[in-house]
Amino acid sequence: MIDITLRMDYADVFDFDKFHEVFRQQLTVAKGDECITLERIHINPSCGSGTIVIDDVDITPITFGKKFIQNILKVSKTDNLKVFRASGDSMEPTIYNDDDLLVDIGRHDYKNGGVFVIEKLGDWFIKRLNYRFDGSLEIISDNKEKYQTQIIKLTDEIDVNIKGKVIKNLSRGL
Repeated sequence: MIDITLRMDYADVFDFDKFHEVFRQQLTVAKGDECITLERIHINPSCGSGTIVIDDVDITPITFGKKFIQNILKVSKTDNLKVFRASGDSMEPTIYNDDDLLVDIGRHDYKNGGVFVIEKLGDWFIKRLNYRFDGSLEIISDNKEKYQTQIIKLTDEIDVNIKGKVIKNLSRGL
């Protein structure tokens, strides 16, 4: 067991970003090689109408225990893991606005279904994908009351670029 005491000003405890950074630094010192640092990609793919990426993207490190990643999430290649923050309400109740999502950018296996980060016509989205027997692709929003499912025939001239598979909503617990 590791005992970690966070040393920071009381007012900073309410600043989530500062608290997370201090906690990450302390955890890294305490656990050493047992940690892995992932990149938090500041794109905020949309759970709605899309997010256009115009400029260079900022990246912030986030630290996790290797055993958590490998044993609980069953991920073997940790180099492919990135963290994205969701934007919008189209994936509620599965994913809410500002949820942090652990994404495996090495997984593009949409034919078995799942939630993915995709890029379509320059916009980035978080959507559920379903491959249909007729060869078309359903792009599904979990919030059925507000958003309709889109169906794309893979023969259409619309490119859907799968950026990676969402393997864990880090904001919603285990």
